[in-house]
Amino acid sequence: MENIKEFFPKVVAHRARAGVGAAYPDNSLAAIQTVLALGADGIEIDVRLAGEICVLSHDPLSKDPVGSKKIAPARFRDVAAVVGTSLVVAEIKVDPVTDPRRVVARVLVEEIDGREEVVVSSFDTTALRVVGEEDPHLRRALLGGWQTPFSETLTQAKELGVDLIHPFFSQLNEAAMEAASDAGIEVWPWVVNAESECERFFSLGVGGIITDRPLAALSVREGRNL
Repeated sequence: MENIKEFFPKVVAHRARAGVGAAYPDNSLAAIQTVLALGADGIEIDVRLAGEICVLSHDPLSKDPVGSKKIAPARFRDVAAVVGTSLVVAEIKVDPVTDPRRVVARVLVEEIDGREEVVVSSFDTTALRVVGEEDPHLRRALLGGWQTPFSETLTQAKELGVDLIHPFFSQLNEAAMEAASDAGIEVWPWVVNAESECERFFSLGVGGIITDRPLAALSVREGRNL
């Protein structure tokens, strides 16, 4: 029998989005609950430092004016109770000016507390180095920018000794996949939204995709396994 795992790459909901026009805000506990209930294998969330804890927020945190009704960002430590054993990709967002020593990475590792279902990702190589120093067993992923050549991301990933690469989808092709495979590094592109792109990347053998349209991606994956 063929190895069934290779036909089931992970479908990870970008910022815990359930699709276009989703009912709940990005990176919220309600969004996480919703998209996992719909069948996504995991969620990708943005993590920032807020005082002495990590919170979920894509954008930099700012002080709101008195009387603001803005909802406070969810705490990372509350995510575990919502996701159970589902995969969590925690992307570290860094402000090099206010956090030059990447304290956010150290706090995140402490709050992850050895959970095996977590991948820590970042564009910031210093943050990923800190994560590796704090917990060598945590899986780490280097994010590649939308204009960053795959070869450059792969070179950095090798230097860091990370487990995965999350390249921007347009930078990924068959030659890039072969190079990553030769290096023993798994590839999960972002943000893969078109069904034709899901099909293409599944055919290339990616370990997962990060998408704003998890239901569409799940449908493509299911169709390949009928």
